[in-house]
Amino acid sequence: MSTGETVMPAPLRPGDPRTLAGHVLTGRLGEGGQGVVFLGRGPDGERVAVKILHARFGADPRARSRFVREVGAARRVAGFCTARVLSADLDGEVPYVVSEYIEGPSLREFVLRHGPQDGGSLERLAIGTLTALVAVHRAGIVHRDFKPGNVLLSPEGPRVVDFGIARILDATSTLTSQAVGTPAYMAPEQLGGLPATTAADLFAWGATMAYAATGRSPFAADSIAGIVAAVLDADPDLDGLTGPLRPLVESCLVKDPAARPSAADLLARLLATAQAPDTAADRTRLSATRVLSEEQTAPVPPEPATEPASEPRPAAGSAPVPAAAPARRISRRALLAGAGATAVAAAVGVTLLLRDDRTNWTHDLGKEEARTLAATEDTVFLLLRSGALHALDAATGHTRWTHPSGSTAMALSGAGLFTVGADGTVQNLDSAGGQSRWSARLAIVGTAKEGDDEKPPSPDFGDALIAAGGDVVAAAVLDRNSDFTGLDRAAVTAFDTGNGRRLWDRTVSQRTLQVLSPSRVLAAPDVIALVLGVTVHAFSTSTGKELWRFPLGGMYAGAAALTGDTFLIGGKDPGKAFHALDTATGKPRWQTSPSEFNATSLACDAQTVYIAPPAPGTVRGFDVHTGKERWRSIDVSQETWGPVNGIVYGTNSTEEPTIVALNASTGKTLWRWNGHQLEMLAANSSKAFIVSSDGENQTLSALRAAR
Repeated sequence: MSTGETVMPAPLRPGDPRTLAGHVLTGRLGEGGQGVVFLGRGPDGERVAVKILHARFGADPRARSRFVREVGAARRVAGFCTARVLSADLDGEVPYVVSEYIEGPSLREFVLRHGPQDGGSLERLAIGTLTALVAVHRAGIVHRDFKPGNVLLSPEGPRVVDFGIARILDATSTLTSQAVGTPAYMAPEQLGGLPATTAADLFAWGATMAYAATGRSPFAADSIAGIVAAVLDADPDLDGLTGPLRPLVESCLVKDPAARPSAADLLARLLATAQAPDTAADRTRLSATRVLSEEQTAPVPPEPATEPASEPRPAAGSAPVPAAAPARRISRRALLAGAGATAVAAAVGVTLLLRDDRTNWTHDLGKEEARTLAATEDTVFLLLRSGALHALDAATGHTRWTHPSGSTAMALSGAGLFTVGADGTVQNLDSAGGQSRWSARLAIVGTAKEGDDEKPPSPDFGDALIAAGGDVVAAAVLDRNSDFTGLDRAAVTAFDTGNGRRLWDRTVSQRTLQVLSPSRVLAAPDVIALVLGVTVHAFSTSTGKELWRFPLGGMYAGAAALTGDTFLIGGKDPGKAFHALDTATGKPRWQTSPSEFNATSLACDAQTVYIAPPAPGTVRGFDVHTGKERWRSIDVSQETWGPVNGIVYGTNSTEEPTIVALNASTGKTLWRWNGHQLEMLAANSSKAFIVSSDGENQTLSALRAAR
């Protein structure tokens, strides 16, 4: 199906880069949880899509890993089936990938504008998308989110895109049983919590073809629970789908995954019945025949071993991923029971199937990504990247209130809950009901002062920072080197926590050597600290007077904290020192030698700082005032949180992702929780609240803190 339609990109925003790696960026094509996709032109004038990992993820190894996996998945699929990856830099300060720009709308957009398809155009769509699935499966990938929105209609034919949640089935991956995808196009076994196989992609293909032919999902309903129920127990609504395609779609929409055909078998049957005589159809069939021929000559995968099918297996060359094996066939009763629980979870947001006796409750966040997590004794506050702020009962996980605030940052202190929004509004919210107690506006970044030739800044409140301490809440807005001159600027504004009265604002700027340098704002009763580029600026909370500044010697901050009378900061760059400074004067109390240690994660209280290295290693506890080592633990190799109620939390990813609880005084391991990649953590005296990820979806869980 060739549309000839042009999709207009959105204009670039203030703060967006204008050039990258020799490509001129001209507009925005979209934004996801991981990054922003720009329309650009290469040195030869070719239009390209440039995806840049969000600056806030630049130093996050897990985000980089997801980004690398998505790029790897796209590279493993034949170029005529998806967007070809042209170049990528995944190790630099700003990870990016340049891919072929696909001109044309999605299938969903096309059907909404022009209505259902039939005849030759529907046949070409079916052959083209099946050809793509054959290539995807041969590359060892289960797409897991095949749907009308992920099929782009280019002039050369349909392209299957969005491998952001694809699971690559090779020796290094672990199958997941978490439900991933869009309910109306998810197979019953996915809704039942079983791993998605290639058979799930065929179910989604059948539902997508039904949508293309009828303009509606074959399992349409008024609610998510109704859609889930229809997928599980209702016959698909295929009224309007006629001709030789109908029995093929019906064979894909059967409930039993073992009874569905493979993509290759289905493509062979479709080619045998294809009737469209035009040139476009000939080109489509030629590509399909070539892929099918390669599929039939690929090495035959080994017979399944006797281990459970959910265990990872080494890939056999370029052999296709096996479809759902008979050993995985489940009873109708078990399927309905498991998916019934999923339907309830989808309706109310609370997962009912708990994995162990340490878990009190969980929330499935799906593709929503958490931005900030905080907790008190009775409430958990979760800010999502969509801007929604949720308050949950800490004991039960039930939602107390939701604030659609458009917030981009959140801070919790003894004085209350504070947010800053994408429009530059700072709010104090009532933690019990979510009502706004007061609101105020952030200052705009002032004109740069390093020379008349510098451009006036354009603030991006989406990068605003906020922190609360004592009677002051401080927020900062950054102009993060948007004109690539190397000048970072920030405006810091302090408000009275009680009434929102603006106390003072200050603007600082400095020359840096790297784009999008990490920044932080921290608050204590007497000091507001701003980490800008490679310098720490400290201001008096009462007057805004700059008390001191501390140059980090070319080190970009990886972790920072204010505790009592000590400011702590470590670098994300290898071979840089960790510093402990006097908050009143900025003078060093102690530091580690560059060759000995540096930190990208730390936790601290008034007596001890717990430092995690940037790569898997040993976590150490140091005396805050003297730097004397108190203990070290090899059980935690990366990242630390807390301490809360005598417990320090950390992660260990040397074998499988593991969350570890340590005694804060001795470093002794209290308990471990295996199989979860920790994104963030907050705790109260009785529970640890964690956002974990399987690499594609996130889950909020409440864990019992006691041993």
